[in-house]
Amino acid sequence: MAHEKVKPVGHLRAGMAGDRGGPSRRSLLSATGTALATASAGCLNGVLSENARDRPSQVSLSVTTPPADDDPNAVRIARQLVSNLSTAGIDARLVPEGETQLSVNVLLNREFDLVVTDHPRIADPDRLRTLLHSTNAEGKGWQNPFGYSNLDVDGALEAQCRLTGTDRERVVRELIRRVVRDQPFSVVAIPRYYSAARASVAFEAGATTLQQPLDYLSVRPPEDRTELRVLLFDGRVLVNRNPLAVEYRDRGAVVGSIYDPVGRRVAGRVVPWIARHWEWMEEGERPRLRVSLRSDLTFHDGEPLTASDVAFSYRFLADTSLGAAEEPVPAPRFRGRVGLVHGTNVPERNTVVIEFEPCSREVLRRALTVPVLPTHVWTEKSRLRRRFLTQALVWENRQPVGSGPLAFESAEYEQSLTLVRNSDHFLFRDDLQGAARTFADRPAFERVTFEATPSGTAAVELLENGEADAVASPLNDETARQRARSSTGVQFRRDDDWSWYVVGYNARRPHLSNPRFRRVLSRLVDRNHVVEAVLDGEGIPSDVPAMRDRYVPDDLRWNGESTLGPFPGEEGSVDPEAVRELFREIGYRYDDGTLVAG
Repeated sequence: MAHEKVKPVGHLRAGMAGDRGGPSRRSLLSATGTALATASAGCLNGVLSENARDRPSQVSLSVTTPPADDDPNAVRIARQLVSNLSTAGIDARLVPEGETQLSVNVLLNREFDLVVTDHPRIADPDRLRTLLHSTNAEGKGWQNPFGYSNLDVDGALEAQCRLTGTDRERVVRELIRRVVRDQPFSVVAIPRYYSAARASVAFEAGATTLQQPLDYLSVRPPEDRTELRVLLFDGRVLVNRNPLAVEYRDRGAVVGSIYDPVGRRVAGRVVPWIARHWEWMEEGERPRLRVSLRSDLTFHDGEPLTASDVAFSYRFLADTSLGAAEEPVPAPRFRGRVGLVHGTNVPERNTVVIEFEPCSREVLRRALTVPVLPTHVWTEKSRLRRRFLTQALVWENRQPVGSGPLAFESAEYEQSLTLVRNSDHFLFRDDLQGAARTFADRPAFERVTFEATPSGTAAVELLENGEADAVASPLNDETARQRARSSTGVQFRRDDDWSWYVVGYNARRPHLSNPRFRRVLSRLVDRNHVVEAVLDGEGIPSDVPAMRDRYVPDDLRWNGESTLGPFPGEEGSVDPEAVRELFREIGYRYDDGTLVAG
């Protein structure tokens, strides 16, 4: 038998702070604060008298955003915010950064004050644990990039992980209330998702656009074609096909079609995928799942896929240095899901037993959706480049080897990518059972080619001319949407809202650690104006992330203005005196028209 323990990367505590005996985290923090206050009392007067001779400095904030070519909506929201911050007497500046550099500065180096960007839909509330739990504040990627810390929120995040049904819904709703009150980030709006395809393209099995990996198993090209031609506005996958890459903002639909997981989310629930079946094992302190893989699975290079590759994937995603670093170097994109796994055991070639941290089965199934990586390809990528960074995290993986229904064929750097149907995939087997049968003998095309296009309008024109079949990026441009709606040769597609625009605050920075200060900043974005003027009416103002309706508290549903208070102005511009009064109310003052700490 082979046993592997997943190296811990900030696992959940089994209970609330303080229930293990000994000093609680709250008491330790309190004691530390008292000691520091006592130690500094003797020199405080000297510091204050020295600083009293200095003129107080103006509050200064930078607002980072993707460039207009990548996300014009984010830039327009950021410009509104910078303008209103300036009116409030703050030294504010806009900092556009390319997507890769923005990801490095915000998600890896934490070098930002405010950031305006979009974030994928919260598919499961446990995603908030990764985003907000204080133990993730020193992590990378979307692991609490805000540096936010609240013990009550930590407790609620841990409780929702263990609960199910209405009990979990109740805890999540209270959690959302606390997050909205504290504002570690400010939700601005939820844009509607629109895309387009040629009229002759068929979407089946419930798919409406190409947002997710399964959508490529549900789309059928025009009857006279065996190739699907897809257009992208975000061309990063034409360069980087590493499933661990931290900068992917989308759902990874393309790369997710190359790599198979143990289980996939189908029709809202996680079902066996490369697993033939699984069963929960009742004995033992921790939840355990016995997973039986389908027989004769292979990677695209012909190497067999076995239970050892599954065990390796969990270990590797938890620590991409494979134990070589002083501390684990997890794959940021999957840290939340892999953190649910305590260890693995491989009793047989096609059987793996996964031991989990204490959580509900509903939450634990999330861990089954990570990609299964070929051990023989990724082991050598464990070399450290620098602290907290391995070769695995920066490798572009231009010729990916997975086991999914689509396999790499060729690519032209920054221009195109071609994937071919993996006819050896289990979806082509006669004995296919379970939910996967919906996708039997799919994909319905022999190859799919992805190409970059500069704009939505250009994409619609290519569809009209028969030079492309579908668009796999959202049509955020109203001109493009209008053209797609009116074109007889193009079908205009509407799908579930999959993202939300957010203003993120780096609580490690002066002023931004103060929730009262963040609440005022949140009110400086006119959400109604953003939807009407920036999103052209195609969105919903919101204080709450895009997530399932049952988790949203009734009192936080949008009723015309933010629950934090009305926008202190009109048409996106703040009233100078009204906004300055908001800052005075929380203890700030003005010195010759500039905002300074009180």
